[in-house]
Amino acid sequence: HASCRRWIEAYEIKVPLSLLSQGHLLFEGVSATHLTTYFEVPVGDHVNEIAQVLGQKREQRQFGIKVRTGGTTVPTSQLLADFLHGALSNGLRVKATQGLHHPITQGKEFGFVNFFASLTFAERQGWDSNMIRQCLEEEDPKTFSFEVDSFSWRSYRITCEALEASKAV
Repeated sequence: HASCRRWIEAYEIKVPLSLLSQGHLLFEGVSATHLTTYFEVPVGDHVNEIAQVLGQKREQRQFGIKVRTGGTTVPTSQLLADFLHGALSNGLRVKATQGLHHPITQGKEFGFVNFFASLTFAERQGWDSNMIRQCLEEEDPKTFSFEVDSFSWRSYRITCEALEASKAV
């Protein structure tokens, strides 16, 4: 019969706001070095500080950062762009939860294609927060294109090989 064995590759921890100021101590407590640990933190001013702490610990462990893009508190496109830029600037992988129900952004609801494009192009082409925000806000599906060997948004293009090499997603 076929094996039902599954391997755990990552786990997630939601960081309570009350512990954010104790970031160094909190991250020291994670001991599973073979797993990627994603810390879910709310968007805001403290994200860059947490991303820096996690980035400094990357040599010892695989860390990532997770963001909620919907639910009771939806981040603005600028807050989400700053969050993504901070994570990528510190070499962290990124996950998202809630929201992202549409392929392309519709009003204040972010699209999963926009999120993917923002992460990918920001990592591979060094986008700043402003470019990430513009991509997150894009509402015209015709500006995105999936081809056999590449993905593009407006005049920005990335090959499938570069996508496979991406560390952010």
